[in-house]
Amino acid sequence: LEGMDENGVLVLNNDNDLLSDWNSKNTSVKTNTFGIENASDYLGYNVEHLENNSKFNVEINNKEYSVLTSKPGEPFVMNSLSAIAVGKMLDVPMEKIIDALASIDMTKNRMDIEKIENNVTIIKDYYNASYESIKPGLEYLMSLKEGTKIAVLGDIKELGEYSKELHEKVGKEVVKQKVDLLITVGEDAKYIAREATKEGMKESNIYVCETNESAAQVLTKIMKKEKKEYIDDGHTIYSMDCDAKWSEKRVDNQTIYVSKQERRALIKAAFLAYTPKLLMVLFCFGLAIVLIYFWLK
Repeated sequence: LEGMDENGVLVLNNDNDLLSDWNSKNTSVKTNTFGIENASDYLGYNVEHLENNSKFNVEINNKEYSVLTSKPGEPFVMNSLSAIAVGKMLDVPMEKIIDALASIDMTKNRMDIEKIENNVTIIKDYYNASYESIKPGLEYLMSLKEGTKIAVLGDIKELGEYSKELHEKVGKEVVKQKVDLLITVGEDAKYIAREATKEGMKESNIYVCETNESAAQVLTKIMKKEKKEYIDDGHTIYSMDCDAKWSEKRVDNQTIYVSKQERRALIKAAFLAYTPKLLMVLFCFGLAIVLIYFWLK
C-alpha cells in the first residue's frame, strides 16, 4: 500500500478473514469491498452453481443485476465481483461488464468442463493447483446431482515443508465432501489417501497410483467392471494432474504402501517359485518312507 496514490482505492475481498479484519480497523485507505458472505460494497447473493457456469445477483445503486460467469464455481463468482468493482470505478457500463464476464476466455485447465462418451463429465482443474483451488473444485463436483463422483488428485507442487500438512487437508476435504471414489497420483498425494482413510473413507474406495498411466488404467477398469453403476448413471471425474487399491503397512516405524494387486502378485510369484521345491521335498520324503518300509521288512 506504500506505493498507492493518496487518492487511490483498494479493492478488497471482504470474505477473507485477514483482509476483512484489517479493513474493519482501516482509517487511512479508501476501499471498495466485494464478497458473498460478509456485508460488502459489491455483495453477490442468490449464488447458484450450474453445470457449466455460475450465476448470482448483485445490487448497484439500488438496481439489481443478474450476472452469469463463464465457468462454474465460487472462485469465478468472487473474481467476477472483483471485476465488477474495478469496472464500476472506471465507469464501465454494467451491461458491458455482464456481457464480458459471460463470454471471457479463461485460463485453460482451470474448471474446464468436458463431456465425453458414456455420459461421463470431466472437470479439468489442474493448472497451478493448490489447496485453495482444489477445495472449491470438490465443492462444485459434489454439487452436481447425478452420478458417481470420482476425484483424481495428484501432487501439489512447490509446497516445501508444508506439503504433508496441505495434502492431508485435501484428504480431509475429500471426506467432508463425501466423494465416492478417490484416486491419487504421486508420492505426496499419498498423504491425501492416508488422511482420507483416517477420516473414515473406505479403503475399497481409494486407489493409490504412482503414474498418470496407472490412474488411467484404474479409471478404465472401474468403468468396465461397474459399467451399469458408473457409466449408465453417468459419473463425474474431478481430475487434477493407479493400478491398485489403498493399503498401508508399517515396518520399523516407517510407512510403506502395498496395493492389493501387488500383494496378489507377490503371493502368486511366491507360489510359483516355491511349489516345485515343495513337491520335490514331498517326493523325497515319500521315497524315503518307502525305502525305510522295505528295509525294515
